[in-house]
Amino acid sequence: MARPDPSRRHRLLLALAALALPLGTGVAASPAAAVGSGDLFPDDAVCGTGTGAGCRAPIEWNVATYGPPDGTHIVRRTLFTVFARQGEQLLLGSSALGVAPGRADVAVWEPGAVTDTEAATLPAPASSCAAQREAAGDPALGLIATRTQELAGPRSVDGTGNPDGYVPCVHTVTTTGLHRVAFYGSIGPGGALSGGVPTRAQVRTGVVAQAESSTTVAAWDLTVRPAAPGSTADLRGRVFTYVYAGFTGGSDRPTDFSTYITTTDGFRYRVATRSFDPFGFVFYGNPVGFYDADGVTPLHRDVLGSGSNQQTLTDPLGGVRLARAEYPVSVEPLAPETLDALGIPAQGAEPVMGPLGFAGSAGGGVAFEGQGGGLRFSTGTRGTYEIVLSRDGASFDAGAPGNRVLRGLVGPGTHDIPWDGLDNAGVPFPAGQYPVRATLRGGEYHAPILDVESSLRGGPSITLENPPDGVCPFTGEVSTGTNCTRGFYDDRGYVTSAGVAVGTPGELLCAGVGTRPSVASADPDLGFDTTSGQRAFGAGAGANTNTQCTGSFGDAKGLDLWSYVPGEARTSVVVVVPPAAPAPPPAAPAPQDPAPPAVPAEPGVPAAPAAPADPAAPATRPGGPSSARTDPGTRARTPREGRATALARTGSDVTPGLVGLGLVVVGGALVAAARGRRRLG
Repeated sequence: MARPDPSRRHRLLLALAALALPLGTGVAASPAAAVGSGDLFPDDAVCGTGTGAGCRAPIEWNVATYGPPDGTHIVRRTLFTVFARQGEQLLLGSSALGVAPGRADVAVWEPGAVTDTEAATLPAPASSCAAQREAAGDPALGLIATRTQELAGPRSVDGTGNPDGYVPCVHTVTTTGLHRVAFYGSIGPGGALSGGVPTRAQVRTGVVAQAESSTTVAAWDLTVRPAAPGSTADLRGRVFTYVYAGFTGGSDRPTDFSTYITTTDGFRYRVATRSFDPFGFVFYGNPVGFYDADGVTPLHRDVLGSGSNQQTLTDPLGGVRLARAEYPVSVEPLAPETLDALGIPAQGAEPVMGPLGFAGSAGGGVAFEGQGGGLRFSTGTRGTYEIVLSRDGASFDAGAPGNRVLRGLVGPGTHDIPWDGLDNAGVPFPAGQYPVRATLRGGEYHAPILDVESSLRGGPSITLENPPDGVCPFTGEVSTGTNCTRGFYDDRGYVTSAGVAVGTPGELLCAGVGTRPSVASADPDLGFDTTSGQRAFGAGAGANTNTQCTGSFGDAKGLDLWSYVPGEARTSVVVVVPPAAPAPPPAAPAPQDPAPPAVPAEPGVPAAPAAPADPAAPATRPGGPSSARTDPGTRARTPREGRATALARTGSDVTPGLVGLGLVVVGGALVAAARGRRRLG
């Protein structure tokens, strides 16, 4: 049932209609009302099998984790953050309240009270819905018992408004700021999944049916309203989480819902699951996806489980690592006051990168084989840089084994990036001349997909809603708010920074049953349409073995999917020459007959002269080079090296101030804003 005048569903439809209007004007689309499971799952469905089945994904509070316990990991629990001002009201409801064994709760913490969001035990909350229920002796308080109540949302605090809604627990805000809110399943805050798995009937979106002894909450609601007790005016865009932990309770239960991801530099993406089939999952976002084995280099590849508990990625193959959740995930676009509280700009800026230079190990823009050098560039904005050295001069595929990619996160300033002279497979670049391309990326969003067994429609999809100047990256189309859908993935095997092969480098990763993506990786320059089925994979039922390469393609893997806003590309050239030959040892002096001694002169007779020098010996000019060896500090260049150095310098735009560093720079000067972006990946 819809909420009366105006209804929640009606406002949701208005919001979706508004999203079809061109963006880029600086005015955000009107968001949906409040925040709750009714907004995520507004349509009734029976939870059948196959695509479009529409199963519910209850939120979860579980002590289990994905990733190594002693490293970066993701806890399987949904902890909400809500911005609220002093005097405003938080209205709270849950379908788990009162369900056996009776340990469910909705807990609220004041700003700053929770300093470690991943702690096994959180501090005592400022308010508890369970405590309010006990004090009031009212079993209906805070309980969302029906689908009608879920869709209607909360009644007013005094009970006079929105009579079709549930009776909310209420927390009155005493301190303006970011509050934390947790919804515990019926098993309580310390629950680990040992029973209470929802049945297929309990995860239909058209009903509210709560599993007993469960870590899950089927229906939930968190609404912010003004202080007036009779108010039904929802304050929108206030609620988000960094991790949405969900649990459908079984395979072949595909789920469809949409959320918004806001990057810390102000870009907003709408992400739709499109019937992905995860069983249990965590949904989050960050700027890197996963890290390589060095712990600092963005991987831009998939992660495979190894050892025991492969489905939770406790020991990723090759020593690669998970990265923490960094971006707010929300049911509706975040309000300006929420963005301000997070320090996020309302609109992202186009990335700005200055000219690219190279200082090689052989001097200038020349490197010895296997030794490399350093690349330098300046940035006017923060973002992720990507530098690709092309082996054949034509392909800048960052994942190709014969190319080399360098990536990292940077802020504004000047940056020096080392290159070891090797390609992606760890093989030295041979002697030759190689073009280099660098880009700075803004708004880079990665959607790590952990242990999602199947996605038969190829979801999730990613839609950038607020591109710079209202123009979609990679296609150049004017944004309508729904058509900027390009993204990237790379499901090929690779070699980690620790030298460990993950799969077969350059080939599609393994699967035991079902389909694999039809294309192993997205186009490196233009990406792919994330609303297409290009990356569809899986098998439906029977796909979950929790062991890599025996179940479906997504089983026991962390799959990466990403998008970004590219800046203008910068280019340069690297010249590689053979290693310098070691200097020969000093020549031994040639044996010579001893000079005849001088004959003592008789009185009045001059002494006999010494033997004359060998007329065949070369004469040495004063100040001329030694015939024995070349001084190491003034080694003459070989003709090949001289030509290579000339090639590296020919046509280069050598930027003043970099000449003394031996940097060859190709490209224009750093500008205040990048213009004329190329459609590059």
